[in-house]
Amino acid sequence: MALKIKRALAVALLAAVAVAVAIVVGNRQKPHPVKVAYATPGNELDTAKMLPYGWSGSKSVGTRFTDGLNYLQISPDIEGPIEIVSVTPLLDNEATIRVVGVLARVVPDMLPAGHQSGWFQQDQGFPPASPDNSGGRDPRGLVVQNPGHRDDLTVEFQIGFEVVGDGKSSKNGVEVVYRHEGETKRFVIPSYLSICAPISVKCSPEDK
Repeated sequence: MALKIKRALAVALLAAVAVAVAIVVGNRQKPHPVKVAYATPGNELDTAKMLPYGWSGSKSVGTRFTDGLNYLQISPDIEGPIEIVSVTPLLDNEATIRVVGVLARVVPDMLPAGHQSGWFQQDQGFPPASPDNSGGRDPRGLVVQNPGHRDDLTVEFQIGFEVVGDGKSSKNGVEVVYRHEGETKRFVIPSYLSICAPISVKCSPEDK
């Protein structure tokens, strides 16, 4: 009888310990996401030339296209190189469009030979179909320098989208994180886009 009582007490003790552990684990707070403090962009960017710009349109589900005119204007006063860390289109939702990729090229340095134009609003497919819009690369790690202090140097970001469903999605800027002179900085390019589906519906940025 005494042995049975001891066994029962041992089982009860183990059960109590298990419950206590479960309570502790269950109540453990999840770590809060760390907010990165970025430095303010300085005279390496010519922000006065990066004016807000946007366009809208309706497309069929399944369409892939490239969104252009997302550019970072490099200042002629820049000292030292800029290294691109990340490029993130800021979407209000992904119900209608999703990002399939981002390419970058330095304009005019990376324009293809024999090109007819250096800028485009949109192009078919991704990467863009037009030869004029070729030459882009992964933006991560791209180093941009302006030793000649030119005033026409920009970094163009080509954003590939796919239309995935009926409705409307909008891009409310493009976040660019970059390094310059030992500091990590953040700038949001004021470029906007609204895409609706199906192609038969009217779409405009004001219809949010």
